[in-house]
Amino acid sequence: MALKLAELKLQTTAIDSNEEMTNPLQLEEALRQSEQKYRSLFENMLNGFAYCKMIFDSNGKPIDFITLEMNDAFEKITGLQRKLYLGKKVSESMSNVLKTHPEFFDLCYRIALTGQSAKFEFELKQAAIWLSIIAYCPQKEYLAVIFENITDRKELNKRIEEHSQGLELTITEKTEELNEAQSKLSKAERLAVIGELAGMVGHDLRNPLSGIKNAAYLLKKNPPRISDRTSNEMLTIIDKSLEQADRIINDLLDYSCELHLDLCEYSPKSLIDDSMQSIKMPEIIKNVERTQSSPTIWVDKNKIERAFTNLVTNAIEAMPNGGTLEIANYKNGDNIEFTFSDNGIGMPKEVITKIFNPLFTTKAKGMGFGLAISKRIIEAHGGKITAKSVPNKGTIFNVSLPIKPANP
Repeated sequence: MALKLAELKLQTTAIDSNEEMTNPLQLEEALRQSEQKYRSLFENMLNGFAYCKMIFDSNGKPIDFITLEMNDAFEKITGLQRKLYLGKKVSESMSNVLKTHPEFFDLCYRIALTGQSAKFEFELKQAAIWLSIIAYCPQKEYLAVIFENITDRKELNKRIEEHSQGLELTITEKTEELNEAQSKLSKAERLAVIGELAGMVGHDLRNPLSGIKNAAYLLKKNPPRISDRTSNEMLTIIDKSLEQADRIINDLLDYSCELHLDLCEYSPKSLIDDSMQSIKMPEIIKNVERTQSSPTIWVDKNKIERAFTNLVTNAIEAMPNGGTLEIANYKNGDNIEFTFSDNGIGMPKEVITKIFNPLFTTKAKGMGFGLAISKRIIEAHGGKITAKSVPNKGTIFNVSLPIKPANP
């Protein structure tokens, strides 16, 4: 086998050097030198190398191999003594390996039959071996097998994987710590707002409480002299004052407490329709709805309707002289987009940047919690709310909600 290989290399050398070798002694010497040259290369390869010859049965089916050549690197890489394998059948000399990896024999057969090369990995006691198997003659009766020690590579890959897993774990832990810190910061900010709010609550609650007190005083002072009309007016004042006080307290509680969502599946149109039922639309305002029923989304109905009610109420208050309120929804990727558009008084840039801040309000009556609460509700659903406005032309609020919740 080595002789045939040397002859092939010698022919290549002769052609490359353009030498004509007609002298048999010259030819023999060149052949010897060429064989020595390639024998040296063969023995000094870093990878293990082996030549095997196929053994066929009478029907031409490959049934075994005989190892013809092995280099020094074969022993270093595999830890196997080549003298125990040279000239012997692979089925006998490597029976233990073949029992552990029977697919190796089958793979070699397929390579010999098809002439296609392939790679194969298996474990020995001292190393992980990567084999490159090549059928290298036209008759496909010989196999060249290259042995490469990939133990260090596998160990490096293992360390890289362990390091990556460690990084992922660290990132997960840090992310959890960051989320916890953000949660604490958000809670601290809300508590700070509540502290700032204490004086405002006391002041704002005094107005409805004073109304209740005065109305009750008049009802008690001279009951026989008070007409039914006056009594009804006083009772109406009491009812409205109680509603105002209740709204102030609810806003405070809603902003300060943690949000817990009760998610169910609803159509976008039903959410808008149910939100509008609780709102008395002034006759001077035209309501245009372009809402769709599908696809359905998972939301906390009561909380989302409250957010929508706040947006509609703001739009109505922004059109004191009348106008058009347009509500629409459409699918955008994995989200449903809701738009609330009015052609009212609009807002300047310095106001639009603050409207979602708690305690910020441009109204004579109000504590500035409506939009802040709406923003909390929408973001708790994994959504987003934005606003665009042009003074004297109107405002558009856009609410984006995921069709499917992140954590159903």
